[in-house]
Amino acid sequence: AAKAGAETRAKLGAELAQYGITGQQQTAALQLADDFYTQSKDYFTQADAIKKISASAQRIQSERKSGGDSPAANIALVFNFMKMLDPTSTVREGEQAQASQAAGVPDRILAQYNRIVNGGRLTDGQVNDFLSTAAAQYRSADTDHRGRITDFTNRATMLRVPPALVVREPDPSLLKIGQSAKSKWDERQ
Repeated sequence: AAKAGAETRAKLGAELAQYGITGQQQTAALQLADDFYTQSKDYFTQADAIKKISASAQRIQSERKSGGDSPAANIALVFNFMKMLDPTSTVREGEQAQASQAAGVPDRILAQYNRIVNGGRLTDGQVNDFLSTAAAQYRSADTDHRGRITDFTNRATMLRVPPALVVREPDPSLLKIGQSAKSKWDERQ
């Protein structure tokens, strides 16, 4: 996280020169960008998780069509679902999940994850449930993030700082991931 923040700050510093803004505006832009990143960190983790959940569900679907079943895709789907529910959890993919490592994750999800790590597999209904729940979680996070963008855009404008230096827009295709992947899974059933 600190590395990503430093990279964002370095990129922003390089971009500032192109805008011809004052030193005071540069300082304000850097501070706003840091604040935006800090407040958006969980959102970015959730955005990454929805991409991985979708990819895992698609892989499970593909494997099952050909008569197989990917243990790794099952683990990855539940692991990334846990990351979406609790972006700060410390459970590593493939290891047993302890309640203390994932405080924000319901016990039934931890139990399901531990069952899969030990060789179990998700049913088609469970994959669909994880996928649709993840899509709903992401839509909620996206709505919050868009409010944050509006807030920081207004702050930047008040300080005469180009908002593009401060905010990072969400990838619009992420809202479609949950819908398209869920539809593809539903077609299989």
